[in-house]
Amino acid sequence: LGYPQLLGCSIHNNLEPKFAFLQDRLQLNDKQLSKMVLGYPQLLCCSIKDNLGPTLDSLTDRLQLNDKQVSKMVMTHPPILWLSIDNNLEPTLEYLTNRLQLTDKQLSKMVLTCPRLLGCSIECNLEPTWEYLTDRLQLDEKQLLKMVMTFPPMLGYSIDNNLE
Repeated sequence: LGYPQLLGCSIHNNLEPKFAFLQDRLQLNDKQLSKMVLGYPQLLCCSIKDNLGPTLDSLTDRLQLNDKQVSKMVMTHPPILWLSIDNNLEPTLEYLTNRLQLTDKQLSKMVLTCPRLLGCSIECNLEPTWEYLTDRLQLDEKQLLKMVMTFPPMLGYSIDNNLE
């Protein structure tokens, strides 16, 4: 069993409510739900009240997304559901907005294209990559922003493993 903590979960009080919540909130069919849970079983140990609901609300409100867009984002990268709003999501969204001088629309587009950016460390990944690309490619910030908006995953790349 890849995630033994699930053995301690009550079907009636824990698993079924989460299945229902995820299907309803993310508009998932049985196949989509099954794929997400098989790939990320730890999702079922998250609290609807403390994790899943607030995270989905935060993403919807902060990025001005509709349910379909949020669903697509979560299906692309389910781990965003257990990121801390205060310690991960908000600081990363603020960093992207301020450092890259993004409009709300640009921010939404970037995160929809590459939701895994929300899980990247600002200090260890996003900022060093931004600085590396600026220095290495000798681009001004406007040119680099255009490149990153064209291919947002680039901002989450490891300098040592992907860019050198």
